[in-house]
Amino acid sequence: MLPCSRRALLQRAGVGGAALGAVGLLAACGGTGEPAAPGGDTASGGTGEASSAAGSGGGSGASVAASEVPEGTAVVVDAGGEKVVLAQPSAGQYVAFSAVCTHAGGIVQADSGTEVRCPLHGSVFDAGDGGAVTQGPATAPLPSLTVTPNGDQLVIG
Repeated sequence: MLPCSRRALLQRAGVGGAALGAVGLLAACGGTGEPAAPGGDTASGGTGEASSAAGSGGGSGASVAASEVPEGTAVVVDAGGEKVVLAQPSAGQYVAFSAVCTHAGGIVQADSGTEVRCPLHGSVFDAGDGGAVTQGPATAPLPSLTVTPNGDQLVIG
């Protein structure tokens, strides 16, 4: 994953740059601390992911079976092409957040209990505490999303 936007990459490359110049360009983009643009290419892994959700378009209207989110845990799901953190901090209480790390745009993974961790730099967020940062380098919480129980399904967005 590049820690800079596509626009920044192209500006630094000067459209049509040679392949060898790309190596230097990647170094120029590294370490800026800028968040990656939403929907950009991000790192992800299989740890703690529930099955894909039905639905489409940025999590809006996507649904996940409530049984995939056990009490006291957080899972990362695909909700209509967008990675989402779903948690059930206590029985029947469901919360949802964007799974995009607020530090560098990586996709967080389920860690322990309601915590999720970014594989890029180790930021930890607690979905049971409003998506709050419990370990940096991130300083901003995960953006919250709406989740509504509907029978045995959780509707996101």
